[in-house]
Order: sequence, then structure tokens, then C-alpha cells
Amino acid sequence: MKLHHFNPEVEIQDNAFAWRYMNIKKLKDFLFNNTLYFSRLDTFDDPIEGIPFNFRALLQLKHLVEYEESENVFVDFEKKVPEIKKTQIENWQHATYSSCWYLTEIEKFPNNFNNHHESLAMWNYLNGDDGFVIKINLKKFISVISDSLSSLIDDEIFDSQFGKVHYLSYGEYHRMLISSSKNFLPSLIKHNAYKFENELRFLLLRNPPLDLTNDRKGISIKLDQQLNCKLHEIEIFAHPKMSNQDFKKYRDEFKVFGFDLKISSILVKQTVKHLII
Repeated sequence: MKLHHFNPEVEIQDNAFAWRYMNIKKLKDFLFNNTLYFSRLDTFDDPIEGIPFNFRALLQLKHLVEYEESENVFVDFEKKVPEIKKTQIENWQHATYSSCWYLTEIEKFPNNFNNHHESLAMWNYLNGDDGFVIKINLKKFISVISDSLSSLIDDEIFDSQFGKVHYLSYGEYHRMLISSSKNFLPSLIKHNAYKFENELRFLLLRNPPLDLTNDRKGISIKLDQQLNCKLHEIEIFAHPKMSNQDFKKYRDEFKVFGFDLKISSILVKQTVKHLII
């Protein structure tokens, strides 16, 4: 299976980096087990992940009418518009699996300032202080994933793609319906409220499962090439609020597997409180 860039006209810089904010369990699975995990779209926070534009537009319209109009108007409205069943949404969401990464590229300022830095908004998205972020050269990472998928044997998976996520506001879904552009994939569309995630997604597209009793919530792909800090330009940073005891413990554990753990560049309260005034 070949990994396709779904929207190659949306340029990704050669010096781009992919970042993933995760807990220790997920990080160990990625680094130590050399495994990339893809989650089914219905397991994400956004309830309309990956559904077609006409479904999105109708659901948002129903949401507005329900909250802004009287109950009688809403009941009458529901009778006139097409019905959307939960099974229809599930059919779309259960057909796509995604591995989501935060993308950084060099901003095109006159002095070409470095944009490859941690995101406080993404740190705050994690639960707890034992989180980590891994940064990897995107071009090299794509090559690793592509090589791994080329040897994948899975009767249900028929295609794999990657691309930048497009962020849209209310009303724009409807305009997408009448647009002549074909360069949009429902799995690469999110509401503007999620724009801080600045996502790049790797997608696995699946045929209906052969065994409905084993409808996988996630798919793990074994990477053919062992991840290496120098070869793949990998950096790993600990959560800004991680205690120094935990940091040293994890740093020693990572060293055994050939990975360096760095402290966050973000100063936090526990550092400042030690200052003598």
C-alpha cells in the first residue's frame, strides 16, 4: 500500500516538523515498541469528525434552529429536513482511522525566525503533568510510515493518505457543497475552534469490517525502521510541570533505549518559587 499526499497543492515545507503530545504509555508504545497507533474517528472529541459536508451543514443548521427558535418551529423544521441516522454517521467515522500530529514550519518573516517550538495550548490539552512531546523531522517520518505501509497486510485497509487539516467556521460547510473544488476530504476538515491544534493527519481508509463483532477502535502499525534520534532528528521534551524527580527517572529510562529526554523550555511556577527575593 502506498501513502498518498491527499492535497499536494497545499505545500508542506521540507524543513517541517511533526509533534505529538502524549502520555508515557503512548510514548513508550511509539518509541520502545516502534508502533504507530491510528484511532477510529468516532473516538475523538469532535462528534462530527470525518462526516460529509452535507451532514455537517445540516447538523449545524439543526443546532442553530433548536437553540434560536421556539420548540414548535424546531419540531416543524425537523419534519421538513432530511433525517440523519446515527448509523449513517458511524458508517463514515468507522471507515477512517487517524494518527494526528501538530505541525510546525518556518514562518516567512524577514529574519526567518524559528517556529519550531512547544505549544502551551497543546500542553494544556494533556491531562496531568507526566506528559511528553516528541518532535520528529516530518519528511523523514513520512518516509518511515510509507515504507511500513508498503508491506502492510490487512484485508480491511484499502488506502492510506496524509494531509493538512483545513479549519472552517459555521456556514462555510454549506459553501463547500457548492464549490467546484474537489480537494477536500471530510477527515481533513475541522471547526475553527480546533485551529490551535494545527494538525497534520495520517489516515487509514477501511472497507466494512469482515467481522462486525471485532470492530477495531484503533489500528497499530509496526514501523519497519527503528526510530533513531539522530537519523530522524527526534527530540523529546518533558511536561513543563513535571517534577525534577520524575524527569530524572524518565530520563534514565529513556537512555536505556537510546533516547534523550529534555526539559521543557517553558518556565513554570515551581521553578520561580525557589528564587530569593
